[in-house]
Amino acid sequence: MTESNTPEENSTVTSQLSGNELAEDFVSVYANNTRFELSTWDLKILFGQLAQFPEDNPYIEWRAEVTLPWLQAKLLSYFLQINIEAFESQNGKLRIPKNILPPAPIPPSGEIENDPSAKAMHEAAMRLYRELVGETNAP
Repeated sequence: MTESNTPEENSTVTSQLSGNELAEDFVSVYANNTRFELSTWDLKILFGQLAQFPEDNPYIEWRAEVTLPWLQAKLLSYFLQINIEAFESQNGKLRIPKNILPPAPIPPSGEIENDPSAKAMHEAAMRLYRELVGETNAP
């Protein structure tokens, strides 16, 4: 007979783990670019590095990917924000150079222009964009 734990019991078990151990095939990579692929079930994050040579044809060399279920992606977002806040409290606000800022989210148009969920998504994206670039730099 198999034992089944509730989510609360599983989180207790996880918090009681005594240590971490790297798998034999563990790899560490540097990335200065990311790309996201979405599905109903998961978020796949690809990690790459800008290859600047040849100078006339720079490209992104994709080196690794990690696929996360959406719940883990949301938790990752939370812990990333905590770590960014901690870093900025010690080192000052991170300023993103204008030449690498992502473009502002484009408002819904055409068939979805009046779609309430598309409008809500755009408003949420604009709120996040303003947080990223600062109110004075946002459109």
